[in-house]
Amino acid sequence: MQISHDFRRFSIVRLNAELFPISPLEAKLWREHGLQPLAVEANTPAAILEHAAECDALCVVSAALPREVIDGLSRCRVISRLGTGTDKVDVAAATERGILVTNVPYFCIEEQADHTMALLLALARKLPQMGKALAAGAYREARESARTNQRLESRTLGLVGFGNSAKAVATRAAGFGMRVTVGDAIGIHE
Repeated sequence: MQISHDFRRFSIVRLNAELFPISPLEAKLWREHGLQPLAVEANTPAAILEHAAECDALCVVSAALPREVIDGLSRCRVISRLGTGTDKVDVAAATERGILVTNVPYFCIEEQADHTMALLLALARKLPQMGKALAAGAYREARESARTNQRLESRTLGLVGFGNSAKAVATRAAGFGMRVTVGDAIGIHE
């Protein structure tokens, strides 16, 4: 038995359309599935509900979806967080209303970990101070900044929480010989 779905009847709202515009890949995927979301920039409960109160599906990048928004969604069956985590979505309220909440758990993990290490290395090597001194023509000050650089090897990196991004950072830090400690709701771990 073949089941066909006519998704054209579904109303989909895609929030954060200006802050995080729909990429060409995302637009292509919507089209491939015959879907046309309403792309809006709305960040307050009233503004979100103005566009999404009657939607079947709500996609969000970064806007908060508190209980007030969830309770105002009359037909919604799925909220999709287009990124990792669901901390800005009142998952309990959605669950009470029978709304499925999804996310993209591996979104940008490698990029976040690379960026974290780049910033850590820049700070450890005092690149911001050296760059500022060099731009001001203070070459001696730039050289003095470099004299106090310390090796990352055997230094301790403390991470708060240990989700996918933190695990990727820990892997990179270990490659530099760093000791990694993690603090979470249970305690501190090495």
